[in-house]
Amino acid sequence: RWERFMRYRLAIFAALISVLAATPATAQLSTKQRTDFINDCLSTCRKNPRVPEAQRPGCDTYCVCVANEADKLFNEAQYNQISSDFAAGRQTADIKRFQELPPACNRKAFSPR
Repeated sequence: RWERFMRYRLAIFAALISVLAATPATAQLSTKQRTDFINDCLSTCRKNPRVPEAQRPGCDTYCVCVANEADKLFNEAQYNQISSDFAAGRQTADIKRFQELPPACNRKAFSPR
């Protein structure tokens, strides 16, 4: 039983590492930004009442997709500025660009196959 639990934890850890290691060569967010974004996104997605329980496994695909797309568009400083502007309620061009990412990732993660 304990062995099965540890194998399960190891498998989850390995999956997380592979997701983070799969960051494209042109990745521009820091590892911490990317990890924090994915963790926050997963927490929010899994608690979202508009995401049915049966579709919640798609949250992983969705959050990694948004992080990958953000990597292509923003560098570390831009992402920090987006976070600050968003927290302050400012609507900037970069926030608008960031807000264009979720719809395609939503389709990728949650559309019937």
